[in-house]
Amino acid sequence: MEIPYNFHGQPLLPLESYEPGGCFGEAIGKLAHKVKPTDRPAHFYQEGSLRISHRIEDDKWEMYDLSTDPREQSNIIELSDKSEEMKKKLKSKIHWFNKGDSPVTNIEQF
Repeated sequence: MEIPYNFHGQPLLPLESYEPGGCFGEAIGKLAHKVKPTDRPAHFYQEGSLRISHRIEDDKWEMYDLSTDPREQSNIIELSDKSEEMKKKLKSKIHWFNKGDSPVTNIEQF
């Protein structure tokens, strides 16, 4: 990749040595536009064509192979031999999983 002629900064990584890896993301499941106790975090991790996600509100895990299921219709979390490996990778990105607690307390009251 050529550096654009109008680039006036310092590259953070040499692109040649960058090894592609997984991608982590998080979102909040909201019922309205304001922050409320009913807001629930959801997290995902994608590596290659595999995407795993976890929703706190119902402790639900889902995993999809986007190369064969781009619309995420068939949850393969119970079928794939990669499920535990992908769960481990996602959990490593979520700070409270490593501490053994949850960011949501008294979830039953909602």
